[in-house]
Amino acid sequence: MDDEPAIVEALELALTEYGLEVRAAGNGARALESIAQWRPDLVLTDWMMPVMDGVSLSRLLRQRRNWLVSGFS
Repeated sequence: MDDEPAIVEALELALTEYGLEVRAAGNGARALESIAQWRPDLVLTDWMMPVMDGVSLSRLLRQRRNWLVSGFS
């Protein structure tokens, strides 16, 4: 998750070369939607972004970590 397209592209290229599936998001709110549907093993996030920054997203995921196991409710 990053709001800079060049950084997203570089990360996607590097990670897919290792055979990893990558889903990109331009802000924390979009990432949260994707995480709810995709349930990734790892989330890489930028620190400062529009709408919801990476710190807020990380805090939210930690507070509601049961979402990742049992689904959003």
